[in-house]
Amino acid sequence: MTEAQTVDRSCSDSDCKVSETGKCVNDLPLDQCPHYQQKNEVPQIESSLVGHRPENDAVHGAVKLNDGRPLLPARANSILRQSQTTIIGLVGPPDSGKTSLIARVYDDLQYAKEGGPRFASSSTLVAFEEICFGLRAASHAEKPYISRTPVAAEPFFYHLALNDGTRALPCTLLLADRAGELYQNLIDTPGSAGSYVELNRAAILNLLVDGKRLSEIATRASTLASVRQMLDVLCETRDISENTRLNIVLTKLDRVRSVGVEAEIDGALNSIVEASTRRYRNGFNEIRIHKIAAIPESSDAEDGEGVRGLVEDWISGMTGNPMVTLSNKAHSARSMGRISRERLDD
Repeated sequence: MTEAQTVDRSCSDSDCKVSETGKCVNDLPLDQCPHYQQKNEVPQIESSLVGHRPENDAVHGAVKLNDGRPLLPARANSILRQSQTTIIGLVGPPDSGKTSLIARVYDDLQYAKEGGPRFASSSTLVAFEEICFGLRAASHAEKPYISRTPVAAEPFFYHLALNDGTRALPCTLLLADRAGELYQNLIDTPGSAGSYVELNRAAILNLLVDGKRLSEIATRASTLASVRQMLDVLCETRDISENTRLNIVLTKLDRVRSVGVEAEIDGALNSIVEASTRRYRNGFNEIRIHKIAAIPESSDAEDGEGVRGLVEDWISGMTGNPMVTLSNKAHSARSMGRISRERLDD
C-alpha cells in the first residue's frame, strides 16, 4: 500500500494483535467485531463531548451524541444551564425502594393518563431502560426485580422533562439517587451531610421508609428509630434550605396492608412529623407524607399506587421557588429551591 492507502487498525481488546496480524483475536470478521476500528475511516467522538446536546461537527463530519447514562454532577450541570430545573432528592437506607420508585415513575409516564404529567424528553433514557429491564417480559425473570444502586462517591442524576398541561415549556426534573449504604452512614456521621450535593440543592427531599421492615414486628421499632434519626440529620444540616420541602414516603404499601398495620404505621409517622416540627421550628418549609407501592408483590396495593400523586407533588413544588445561585459554601440565609442555569460544583 502507498502511504495514502495505509489503514491504521486498532482494537480496544488488549489481547488483540490486529494491527500486526490483520486478524481478529476472536476469529470474527473485522466488520463484525465491536472492538475493531479503522481510524482513517471512523471519526472518533471525544469522550469529553459525551453528555452534551447533539450538534454537527463541521471539522470531522461527526455528530456528538448523548450516551443516555446516569448523570454525575459535572454532566448534570449541562441540564441546569439549559433550562429551569428542579432537583428531587431521594434519601433512604438500602432496599428502601429508591431505584424502584425511579423505575416506576419512568414506566408510568409511558402510559400516562389524560390530564396527568406526560413524558417530554430525557437525556438519560439508557439509564432508565437499564433499571426498568427487570420489569420487562424481555428479562424472562420469574418475578420483577430492580438492580441496586452502586456505591459511589457522587450521586447519580436521572433527567426527566415533563408536560403537565399547564406550562408553555416542559418542567424539568433531576432525580438524585445514591447508594442507601451511604445515607445509612449519615446517622453515624451526620457532619458529612453537608458534602452530599443532592441534599443541599434539592427543592424537594423525599425520605423513603421501607414498608416491608415496618410490616414486621422484629424490625418495626428500629426502622421508626432510623426515621427519627435521619430526620434529625436532615433538620440539623444547615446547608439544607428552609425553603426545601420534605416528603416522608412510605414504600411497599402492599406489605403494610397485608398484615393489617396501615393505620398503626400512619399514626407512628404522623407522630414523628409532629415531633420534628415542634423540635425544629426553622427546619423544612413543609413535611408531607406519601404512601406508595411502586412494584407491589401482592394485590393489597395497585401497581404503582401513589406514584402519580407523588410526581404531581414534585411538579407542584416547582411553583414560586426562588431562583438561586448554587455554591458548596454554607448558605447563611438558607434560601434555596428552584435552580436555573447554575452549576452543582461551583
